[in-house]
Order: sequence, then C-alpha cells, then structure tokens
Amino acid sequence: MEGKRIAWCTPLPTKGSGGFRTIIQNARALERYGCTSDFYFIPNLNKPVDEDQIKEYLSNWYNYKPYHVYSGQVSFVDTYDLAIATAWDTATYIADQCCKHKAYFIQDYEPMFFPVGTEYLEAQDSYSLGLAPITIGRWLATRCQEMCGIEPFVTDFCADLSIYRRLDTKRSYAICAIYQPEKPRRASALLLEALTIVKELRPSLTIYLFGTEQALPADLPFVNLGNLSVEQCNQLYNSCLCGISMSTSNPSRIPFEMMASGLPVIDLLLPNNLFDLPASAVRLAKPNTASLAGEIIDLLSDDQRLKEMSIAGLEYMHDRNIEREGIQFASACKSILEDTPSPHVTYLTVNHGTEAHTNVDASALSKEKRKQTLKEAAAQAQPISCSSKRLHISLAG
Repeated sequence: MEGKRIAWCTPLPTKGSGGFRTIIQNARALERYGCTSDFYFIPNLNKPVDEDQIKEYLSNWYNYKPYHVYSGQVSFVDTYDLAIATAWDTATYIADQCCKHKAYFIQDYEPMFFPVGTEYLEAQDSYSLGLAPITIGRWLATRCQEMCGIEPFVTDFCADLSIYRRLDTKRSYAICAIYQPEKPRRASALLLEALTIVKELRPSLTIYLFGTEQALPADLPFVNLGNLSVEQCNQLYNSCLCGISMSTSNPSRIPFEMMASGLPVIDLLLPNNLFDLPASAVRLAKPNTASLAGEIIDLLSDDQRLKEMSIAGLEYMHDRNIEREGIQFASACKSILEDTPSPHVTYLTVNHGTEAHTNVDASALSKEKRKQTLKEAAAQAQPISCSSKRLHISLAG
C-alpha cells in the first residue's frame, strides 16, 4: 500500500476518548505500510474550533500529527485512494465525496446511543450507504451483516501489552469499576445501586470508580479516581481482585485491558457480550441490581475462581497486542482497495453467561432498598397543606 492516500472523516477529538485513540492507532498502522493520512473534521456547533486548535488537540492528547487537517470542508480538497468514515454522522459526508474506495470503520452500534427518533433512524441509515464496513469484534459484525447488506471485515479487540500487563504487586481487598454517567450505555445507575449493596454486605471492601470527572452522588462510600492515564489504569487493575466494565452496546476495550493485566472481569449478560468476551475470564451477570451485586459478592468469596479467571485472562490476551489489531485493519483496507470482498464468516458465541443462581443476601437487600425508595417517593409526593390563609416565604441565596 506504499504511497496510498487516505482521507479520514471524524467528529472532533475529545480528551481521553478510547474511540478516537483507536482511530489514531489504525491511522498509524496504515502509515507503517507507507500510506499518508489526511483528517477531515465535521463541524460541532457546540464547540467551534479552528484547524490549528485541532492540531494542538491531536498533538497534546494523542501525540499525533496527520499529514493535513481540514475542518468544515464541504468537499475533499485533494484526491484520495481510500476515504474512511468513523461515526454515523460522518458516513453521509464520505458517501457524498468523489472517491472510488470508501470504508466505514464501525466501533459500536451507534443507533443504540439514542432514543428511537430522528438520530436513531439517521444512525441506522448510515449502514445502508454502500460503504465497506470494518468492525471491531464479532457481535458488531453480526449486526452489520444484517444492516449493511455487505460482509464486514473484522478486527479483534486487542490491548497495548507494553502497558497492560501483570505487575509484581499484591492485590488488596478492593474492586474497580468504569463509571461514566455521561454515557447511558454504561448503565451507571444500575452500577451504583449494585455497588451500594456490595459495600453494605462487605463493609471492609474498597470500591474504586474511574472514567469521569463528574462528581459522585453525595454520601456514596466509593473512591472516585476520575480520569486515569493508561499507566494508572494498569496499576489499578493490578491492585484489585476484580473489575466491573459494563456495556449495553458493543463491548468496550476496557475488559480486554483488564484481562491483559490479569484482572477477572464482570459484565452484563446481554447478547452484545456473548461473542467477544471469553467465559473463562469474564463473568456475565443478569442486568439487574440483585444479580450484579450477587455476582460480585460470590466471585469475591471464591479465591480459586478468581485465580483461574486471572490466569485465563492473561492466556487469552497473550497474543492480542495492539499491533495485531492494526495489521488486521490495514489488511481490510488493502482488500477494499483491491476490490476483494470479505469472506463470509458465521460467528459463534464464546460466553453463555453464568449459571442461574441468586445470592440470597444481595437479593434480600435489593428488595429492601426498592421498598425504601418507594416509601421515600410516596412521602415526597404528598402535598403539604396549610391551615392558615397567610403564607410567609423567605428566599435566600
């Protein structure tokens, strides 16, 4: 692919974005094969920035410098061999450009990010524009086979094994969980409810949350670490007994990075998590408070299971370095440039969830908390009557 010119169209970069980091990793992979990358950024009305500011973001946040950066261009300013859309709201832009070969790098099933309405329908329609799909993971590939009408190219979930690795440190009686309330697909309310039950049943357990700068609700007994560097994430994973990373859409990269660090993982028992997360290293809990809390407590009580899952995660990830993912992406782009279709593959599930059981203590405490919540809501909903016709109101602040 020496000398091939690539045009990427992306939303504006955001600091700490795992999705944008993956885009940069794949751009670098193509550049190792002799390609050059230009980046086109679609406008964001809520965040007007110029091209110099975007270059500064890319340099400071991702240590990356594209060949050229363009913002707000209606059409390509040059001729390219391959144009790549990277999100639902970039697909139409790429489809309208004059370029023989066009790809759609799909990291998640984005219609699930929205209520069923205009944005949901537009995101769904982005798969019907004739762009050659490249997905991360097998569940997403099965969805795209249905939506795109084109067999997708698929890359594996990998991790930077120079960063995410087992350290010679002792694990403490602690767990960690990715907490991102700004992303509904993380089911943050469910997470906090379950962790509250876990903390009440295991008072000496330290619970670390990470992934956002948003403050926790008041009085929750958790340690909020905020946004962490990748090195800090690895240190955290090596200090805990298990990690919780929940996704209601395509799995995130975090469970795979946790496994590479030897950390057992808990996610949700949903169809999206059955194709890519191995049962040997990842437990799947039913998506309700009692089941999630019970799964955490049961796993913490089983030292042998924790040890087996840790070993299984390390073994699963031992050859899944990030370079492998880049090679797969570059290979897919090469096939698209050569008009070679992706081979048809029927993907099988690798995880069927955990055995059907309920932790009695977690279930009872969950029921008690639901009753208490309903009681408090009923009290707050009662109107306040005033027998006097005179009402004095004092306003402060």
